[in-house]
Amino acid sequence: MDKKLKTNILKGSAATSIGTISGMVFQFLTVMILARYVTKNDLGIYVLVVVIVNMLNLIAGLGVGLTMVNFIASKNKKEKQNILLPVLLIRTFGCLLFSIVFVLTGRYIVHFFDDTIYQYVWYILAIFILANYRDLFYQLLQALSYFKQYSIVNVASSAFRVIVIFLFLLISKLDIRNLLIIEILATLQPLIHQLFVIPFKKHLIVKPRLKTFKKVINFSIPLYLNNLITFINGQLNIFIIGAYLTPASVANYDIARKVPMALNKIFKSFIVVYFPNLAKLFSAGDKRTAVTIIDKSIGAFSVSTALLFLFSFLFRNELTLFLFSPRYAEVSLAFALLTLNFSISGLGSLMGYSFIPAGYPSVPTWINAVGSVISIGLSFLLVPIYGYMGAVYALLIMNTVLAFLYYNYLLKYGINPRLKSFLKPIILLSIIPISLLYNGKFSLIINGLLFITALILGWIISEELRSVTKHIFLYVKKINLRSKS
Repeated sequence: MDKKLKTNILKGSAATSIGTISGMVFQFLTVMILARYVTKNDLGIYVLVVVIVNMLNLIAGLGVGLTMVNFIASKNKKEKQNILLPVLLIRTFGCLLFSIVFVLTGRYIVHFFDDTIYQYVWYILAIFILANYRDLFYQLLQALSYFKQYSIVNVASSAFRVIVIFLFLLISKLDIRNLLIIEILATLQPLIHQLFVIPFKKHLIVKPRLKTFKKVINFSIPLYLNNLITFINGQLNIFIIGAYLTPASVANYDIARKVPMALNKIFKSFIVVYFPNLAKLFSAGDKRTAVTIIDKSIGAFSVSTALLFLFSFLFRNELTLFLFSPRYAEVSLAFALLTLNFSISGLGSLMGYSFIPAGYPSVPTWINAVGSVISIGLSFLLVPIYGYMGAVYALLIMNTVLAFLYYNYLLKYGINPRLKSFLKPIILLSIIPISLLYNGKFSLIINGLLFITALILGWIISEELRSVTKHIFLYVKKINLRSKS
């Protein structure tokens, strides 16, 4: 791999990851407050509202976000300049269309979960419209390689949310209505910030032709279908839990997935750098370097997330009590298993993103369609039996199958990551059976020693992990030197 390219990817990843991690600190403050000051029932309804907004956002997005990233990140100057306006117009059309649809049909949709949700239809629409453009502009920052600005917007947004929550906690209470007002404010703030840092004029000079719209739509269709299927795979469980069980069960499941969701944001901060660089390499015909990046990324990700899962499993009870509250102590095992699910699904995503710039955008779509059938079928079967844990088991099984399918299709199309990259984490996870032998007997001391052993092993067996860590420390050192000067 070209040393300069590798350095640029690692530097960009370090910048976005540090920004995301900083934002996570504020997000966990938010979660800790909500877990302690919002009732389980109210939190469950709020979670359902957020998932409905995410669903509307995805449906109305029409798949044009990744299309925009792919074309703006390419080396074709004409595509860079004439792609933004068609994307904005298509996105606005989708936003207006599905806003009208939700107003007309929303009452019947939310009836399956909790009728009180429809009382907040205008709050939901406001959050949806703001989030639609906020997320698109995050992708635009990604396409333009504005990684530093991406991180700053992300951190400022998270900090603003915590401040607003504290203010509401001081002057009022955290009920459903106030939580939704906070959500509106916390979505509007980063959108305004993005409008100031993105050079729109530079990319709105060329008037697009009908041919450009057709090109955007044709490229977006498989991505759109894939996004819909991915949403079903990851979020439909919330609706099934809401339909079969109670808002309190929704709250338990949501709290259990908070840490994995935060980890997924860090993963996406890497994708912000990974995807456009991969697109540049494939567009330039440099498949060999692209395959090397895929392999190195899988190697670093698999080992680092194995360590994260090991830590969450060994200290699941302590972490649950510290991050949330005693009322959510029961979700500790679900929290650990969802961390493992993040690791498996992340590997699948790394492989899945590789097909898009390689010219096979339909592959992730049909693979994820298989996952949807597995996820929906297992969730309907297991949730009534095991409660919200049934949704956890369904996700684990589904993502394991998807990762296997992705790997086989990479081999089929000649994109061959080394099998060794996938097998290294097994060495680390073999520590888990040892920890179970000492469960309840000096568990903190034994688990601490086991995790330190795993860290040393991970450092030894993963050159990629050493390289990523080195660049993160160099980036932090550079920031400290700048601040001192």
